[in-house]
Amino acid sequence: MSSSSRLPRLLSSAIVAASASTACQAVIGSDYEAPRTKLDDDVPTWSATSDAGNREGRADAANVTVPLDRVPLAVGNGHGCAVTSAGGVRCWGVSAGSESPVEISGLSDVVSVVADDGYACALAKAGTVHCWGKNVDGRLGDGTLDDHATPRAVVGITDARALRGGAAHVCAVLATGHVACWGANDAGQLGDGSRASHAAPVVVAGIDDAVAIATGAKQACALRAGGSVACWGSRTDVPR
Repeated sequence: MSSSSRLPRLLSSAIVAASASTACQAVIGSDYEAPRTKLDDDVPTWSATSDAGNREGRADAANVTVPLDRVPLAVGNGHGCAVTSAGGVRCWGVSAGSESPVEISGLSDVVSVVADDGYACALAKAGTVHCWGKNVDGRLGDGTLDDHATPRAVVGITDARALRGGAAHVCAVLATGHVACWGANDAGQLGDGSRASHAAPVVVAGIDDAVAIATGAKQACALRAGGSVACWGSRTDVPR
């Protein structure tokens, strides 16, 4: 595969559809799915259900109840995190070392959180990003390959406006319209035209007008100001 095929490609159209009678939002991770209960004053909770135990032959499911003031919600491989109304983050599972939600220290003014394979990242209102957990392929973005149980600042990111994470890579839309990604790059999911993983952010080639970002396991797509969509990385699960 040539390097040019790993650079962002323009999509002429994409279709996204979902409906449910009792859910208004759902988040799905590798081992967790977290449907948000129908908005009802009598049921002010999120219910996150893990099937990770099934790999050990268990048929039961573990439930974590989180008040509705703790949104957004992110779920990954064996863990989940939610932003609290105070701007903090509470997590459960492998990234927190607890089956019940615990407060993640060192975070404030958080507006969104992402989580996937053994890691989580939080975007602060000021535009900084902090990540913690497993650091295989540099998915924490702190310039090292060391695992960290507490949040570490992502190198050079001070003006992020949106954040999404794949299995082992993370991408952020910057105030300039550029997209910066870090972590695993075996399928070109960092968008720099190479297959070298990066422990610090690299700028996605050819995009300077991004307004939103979405990621899959080994791919990413950016919505551009003019309404077009550019994608890069693995073609698996990418609309075409």
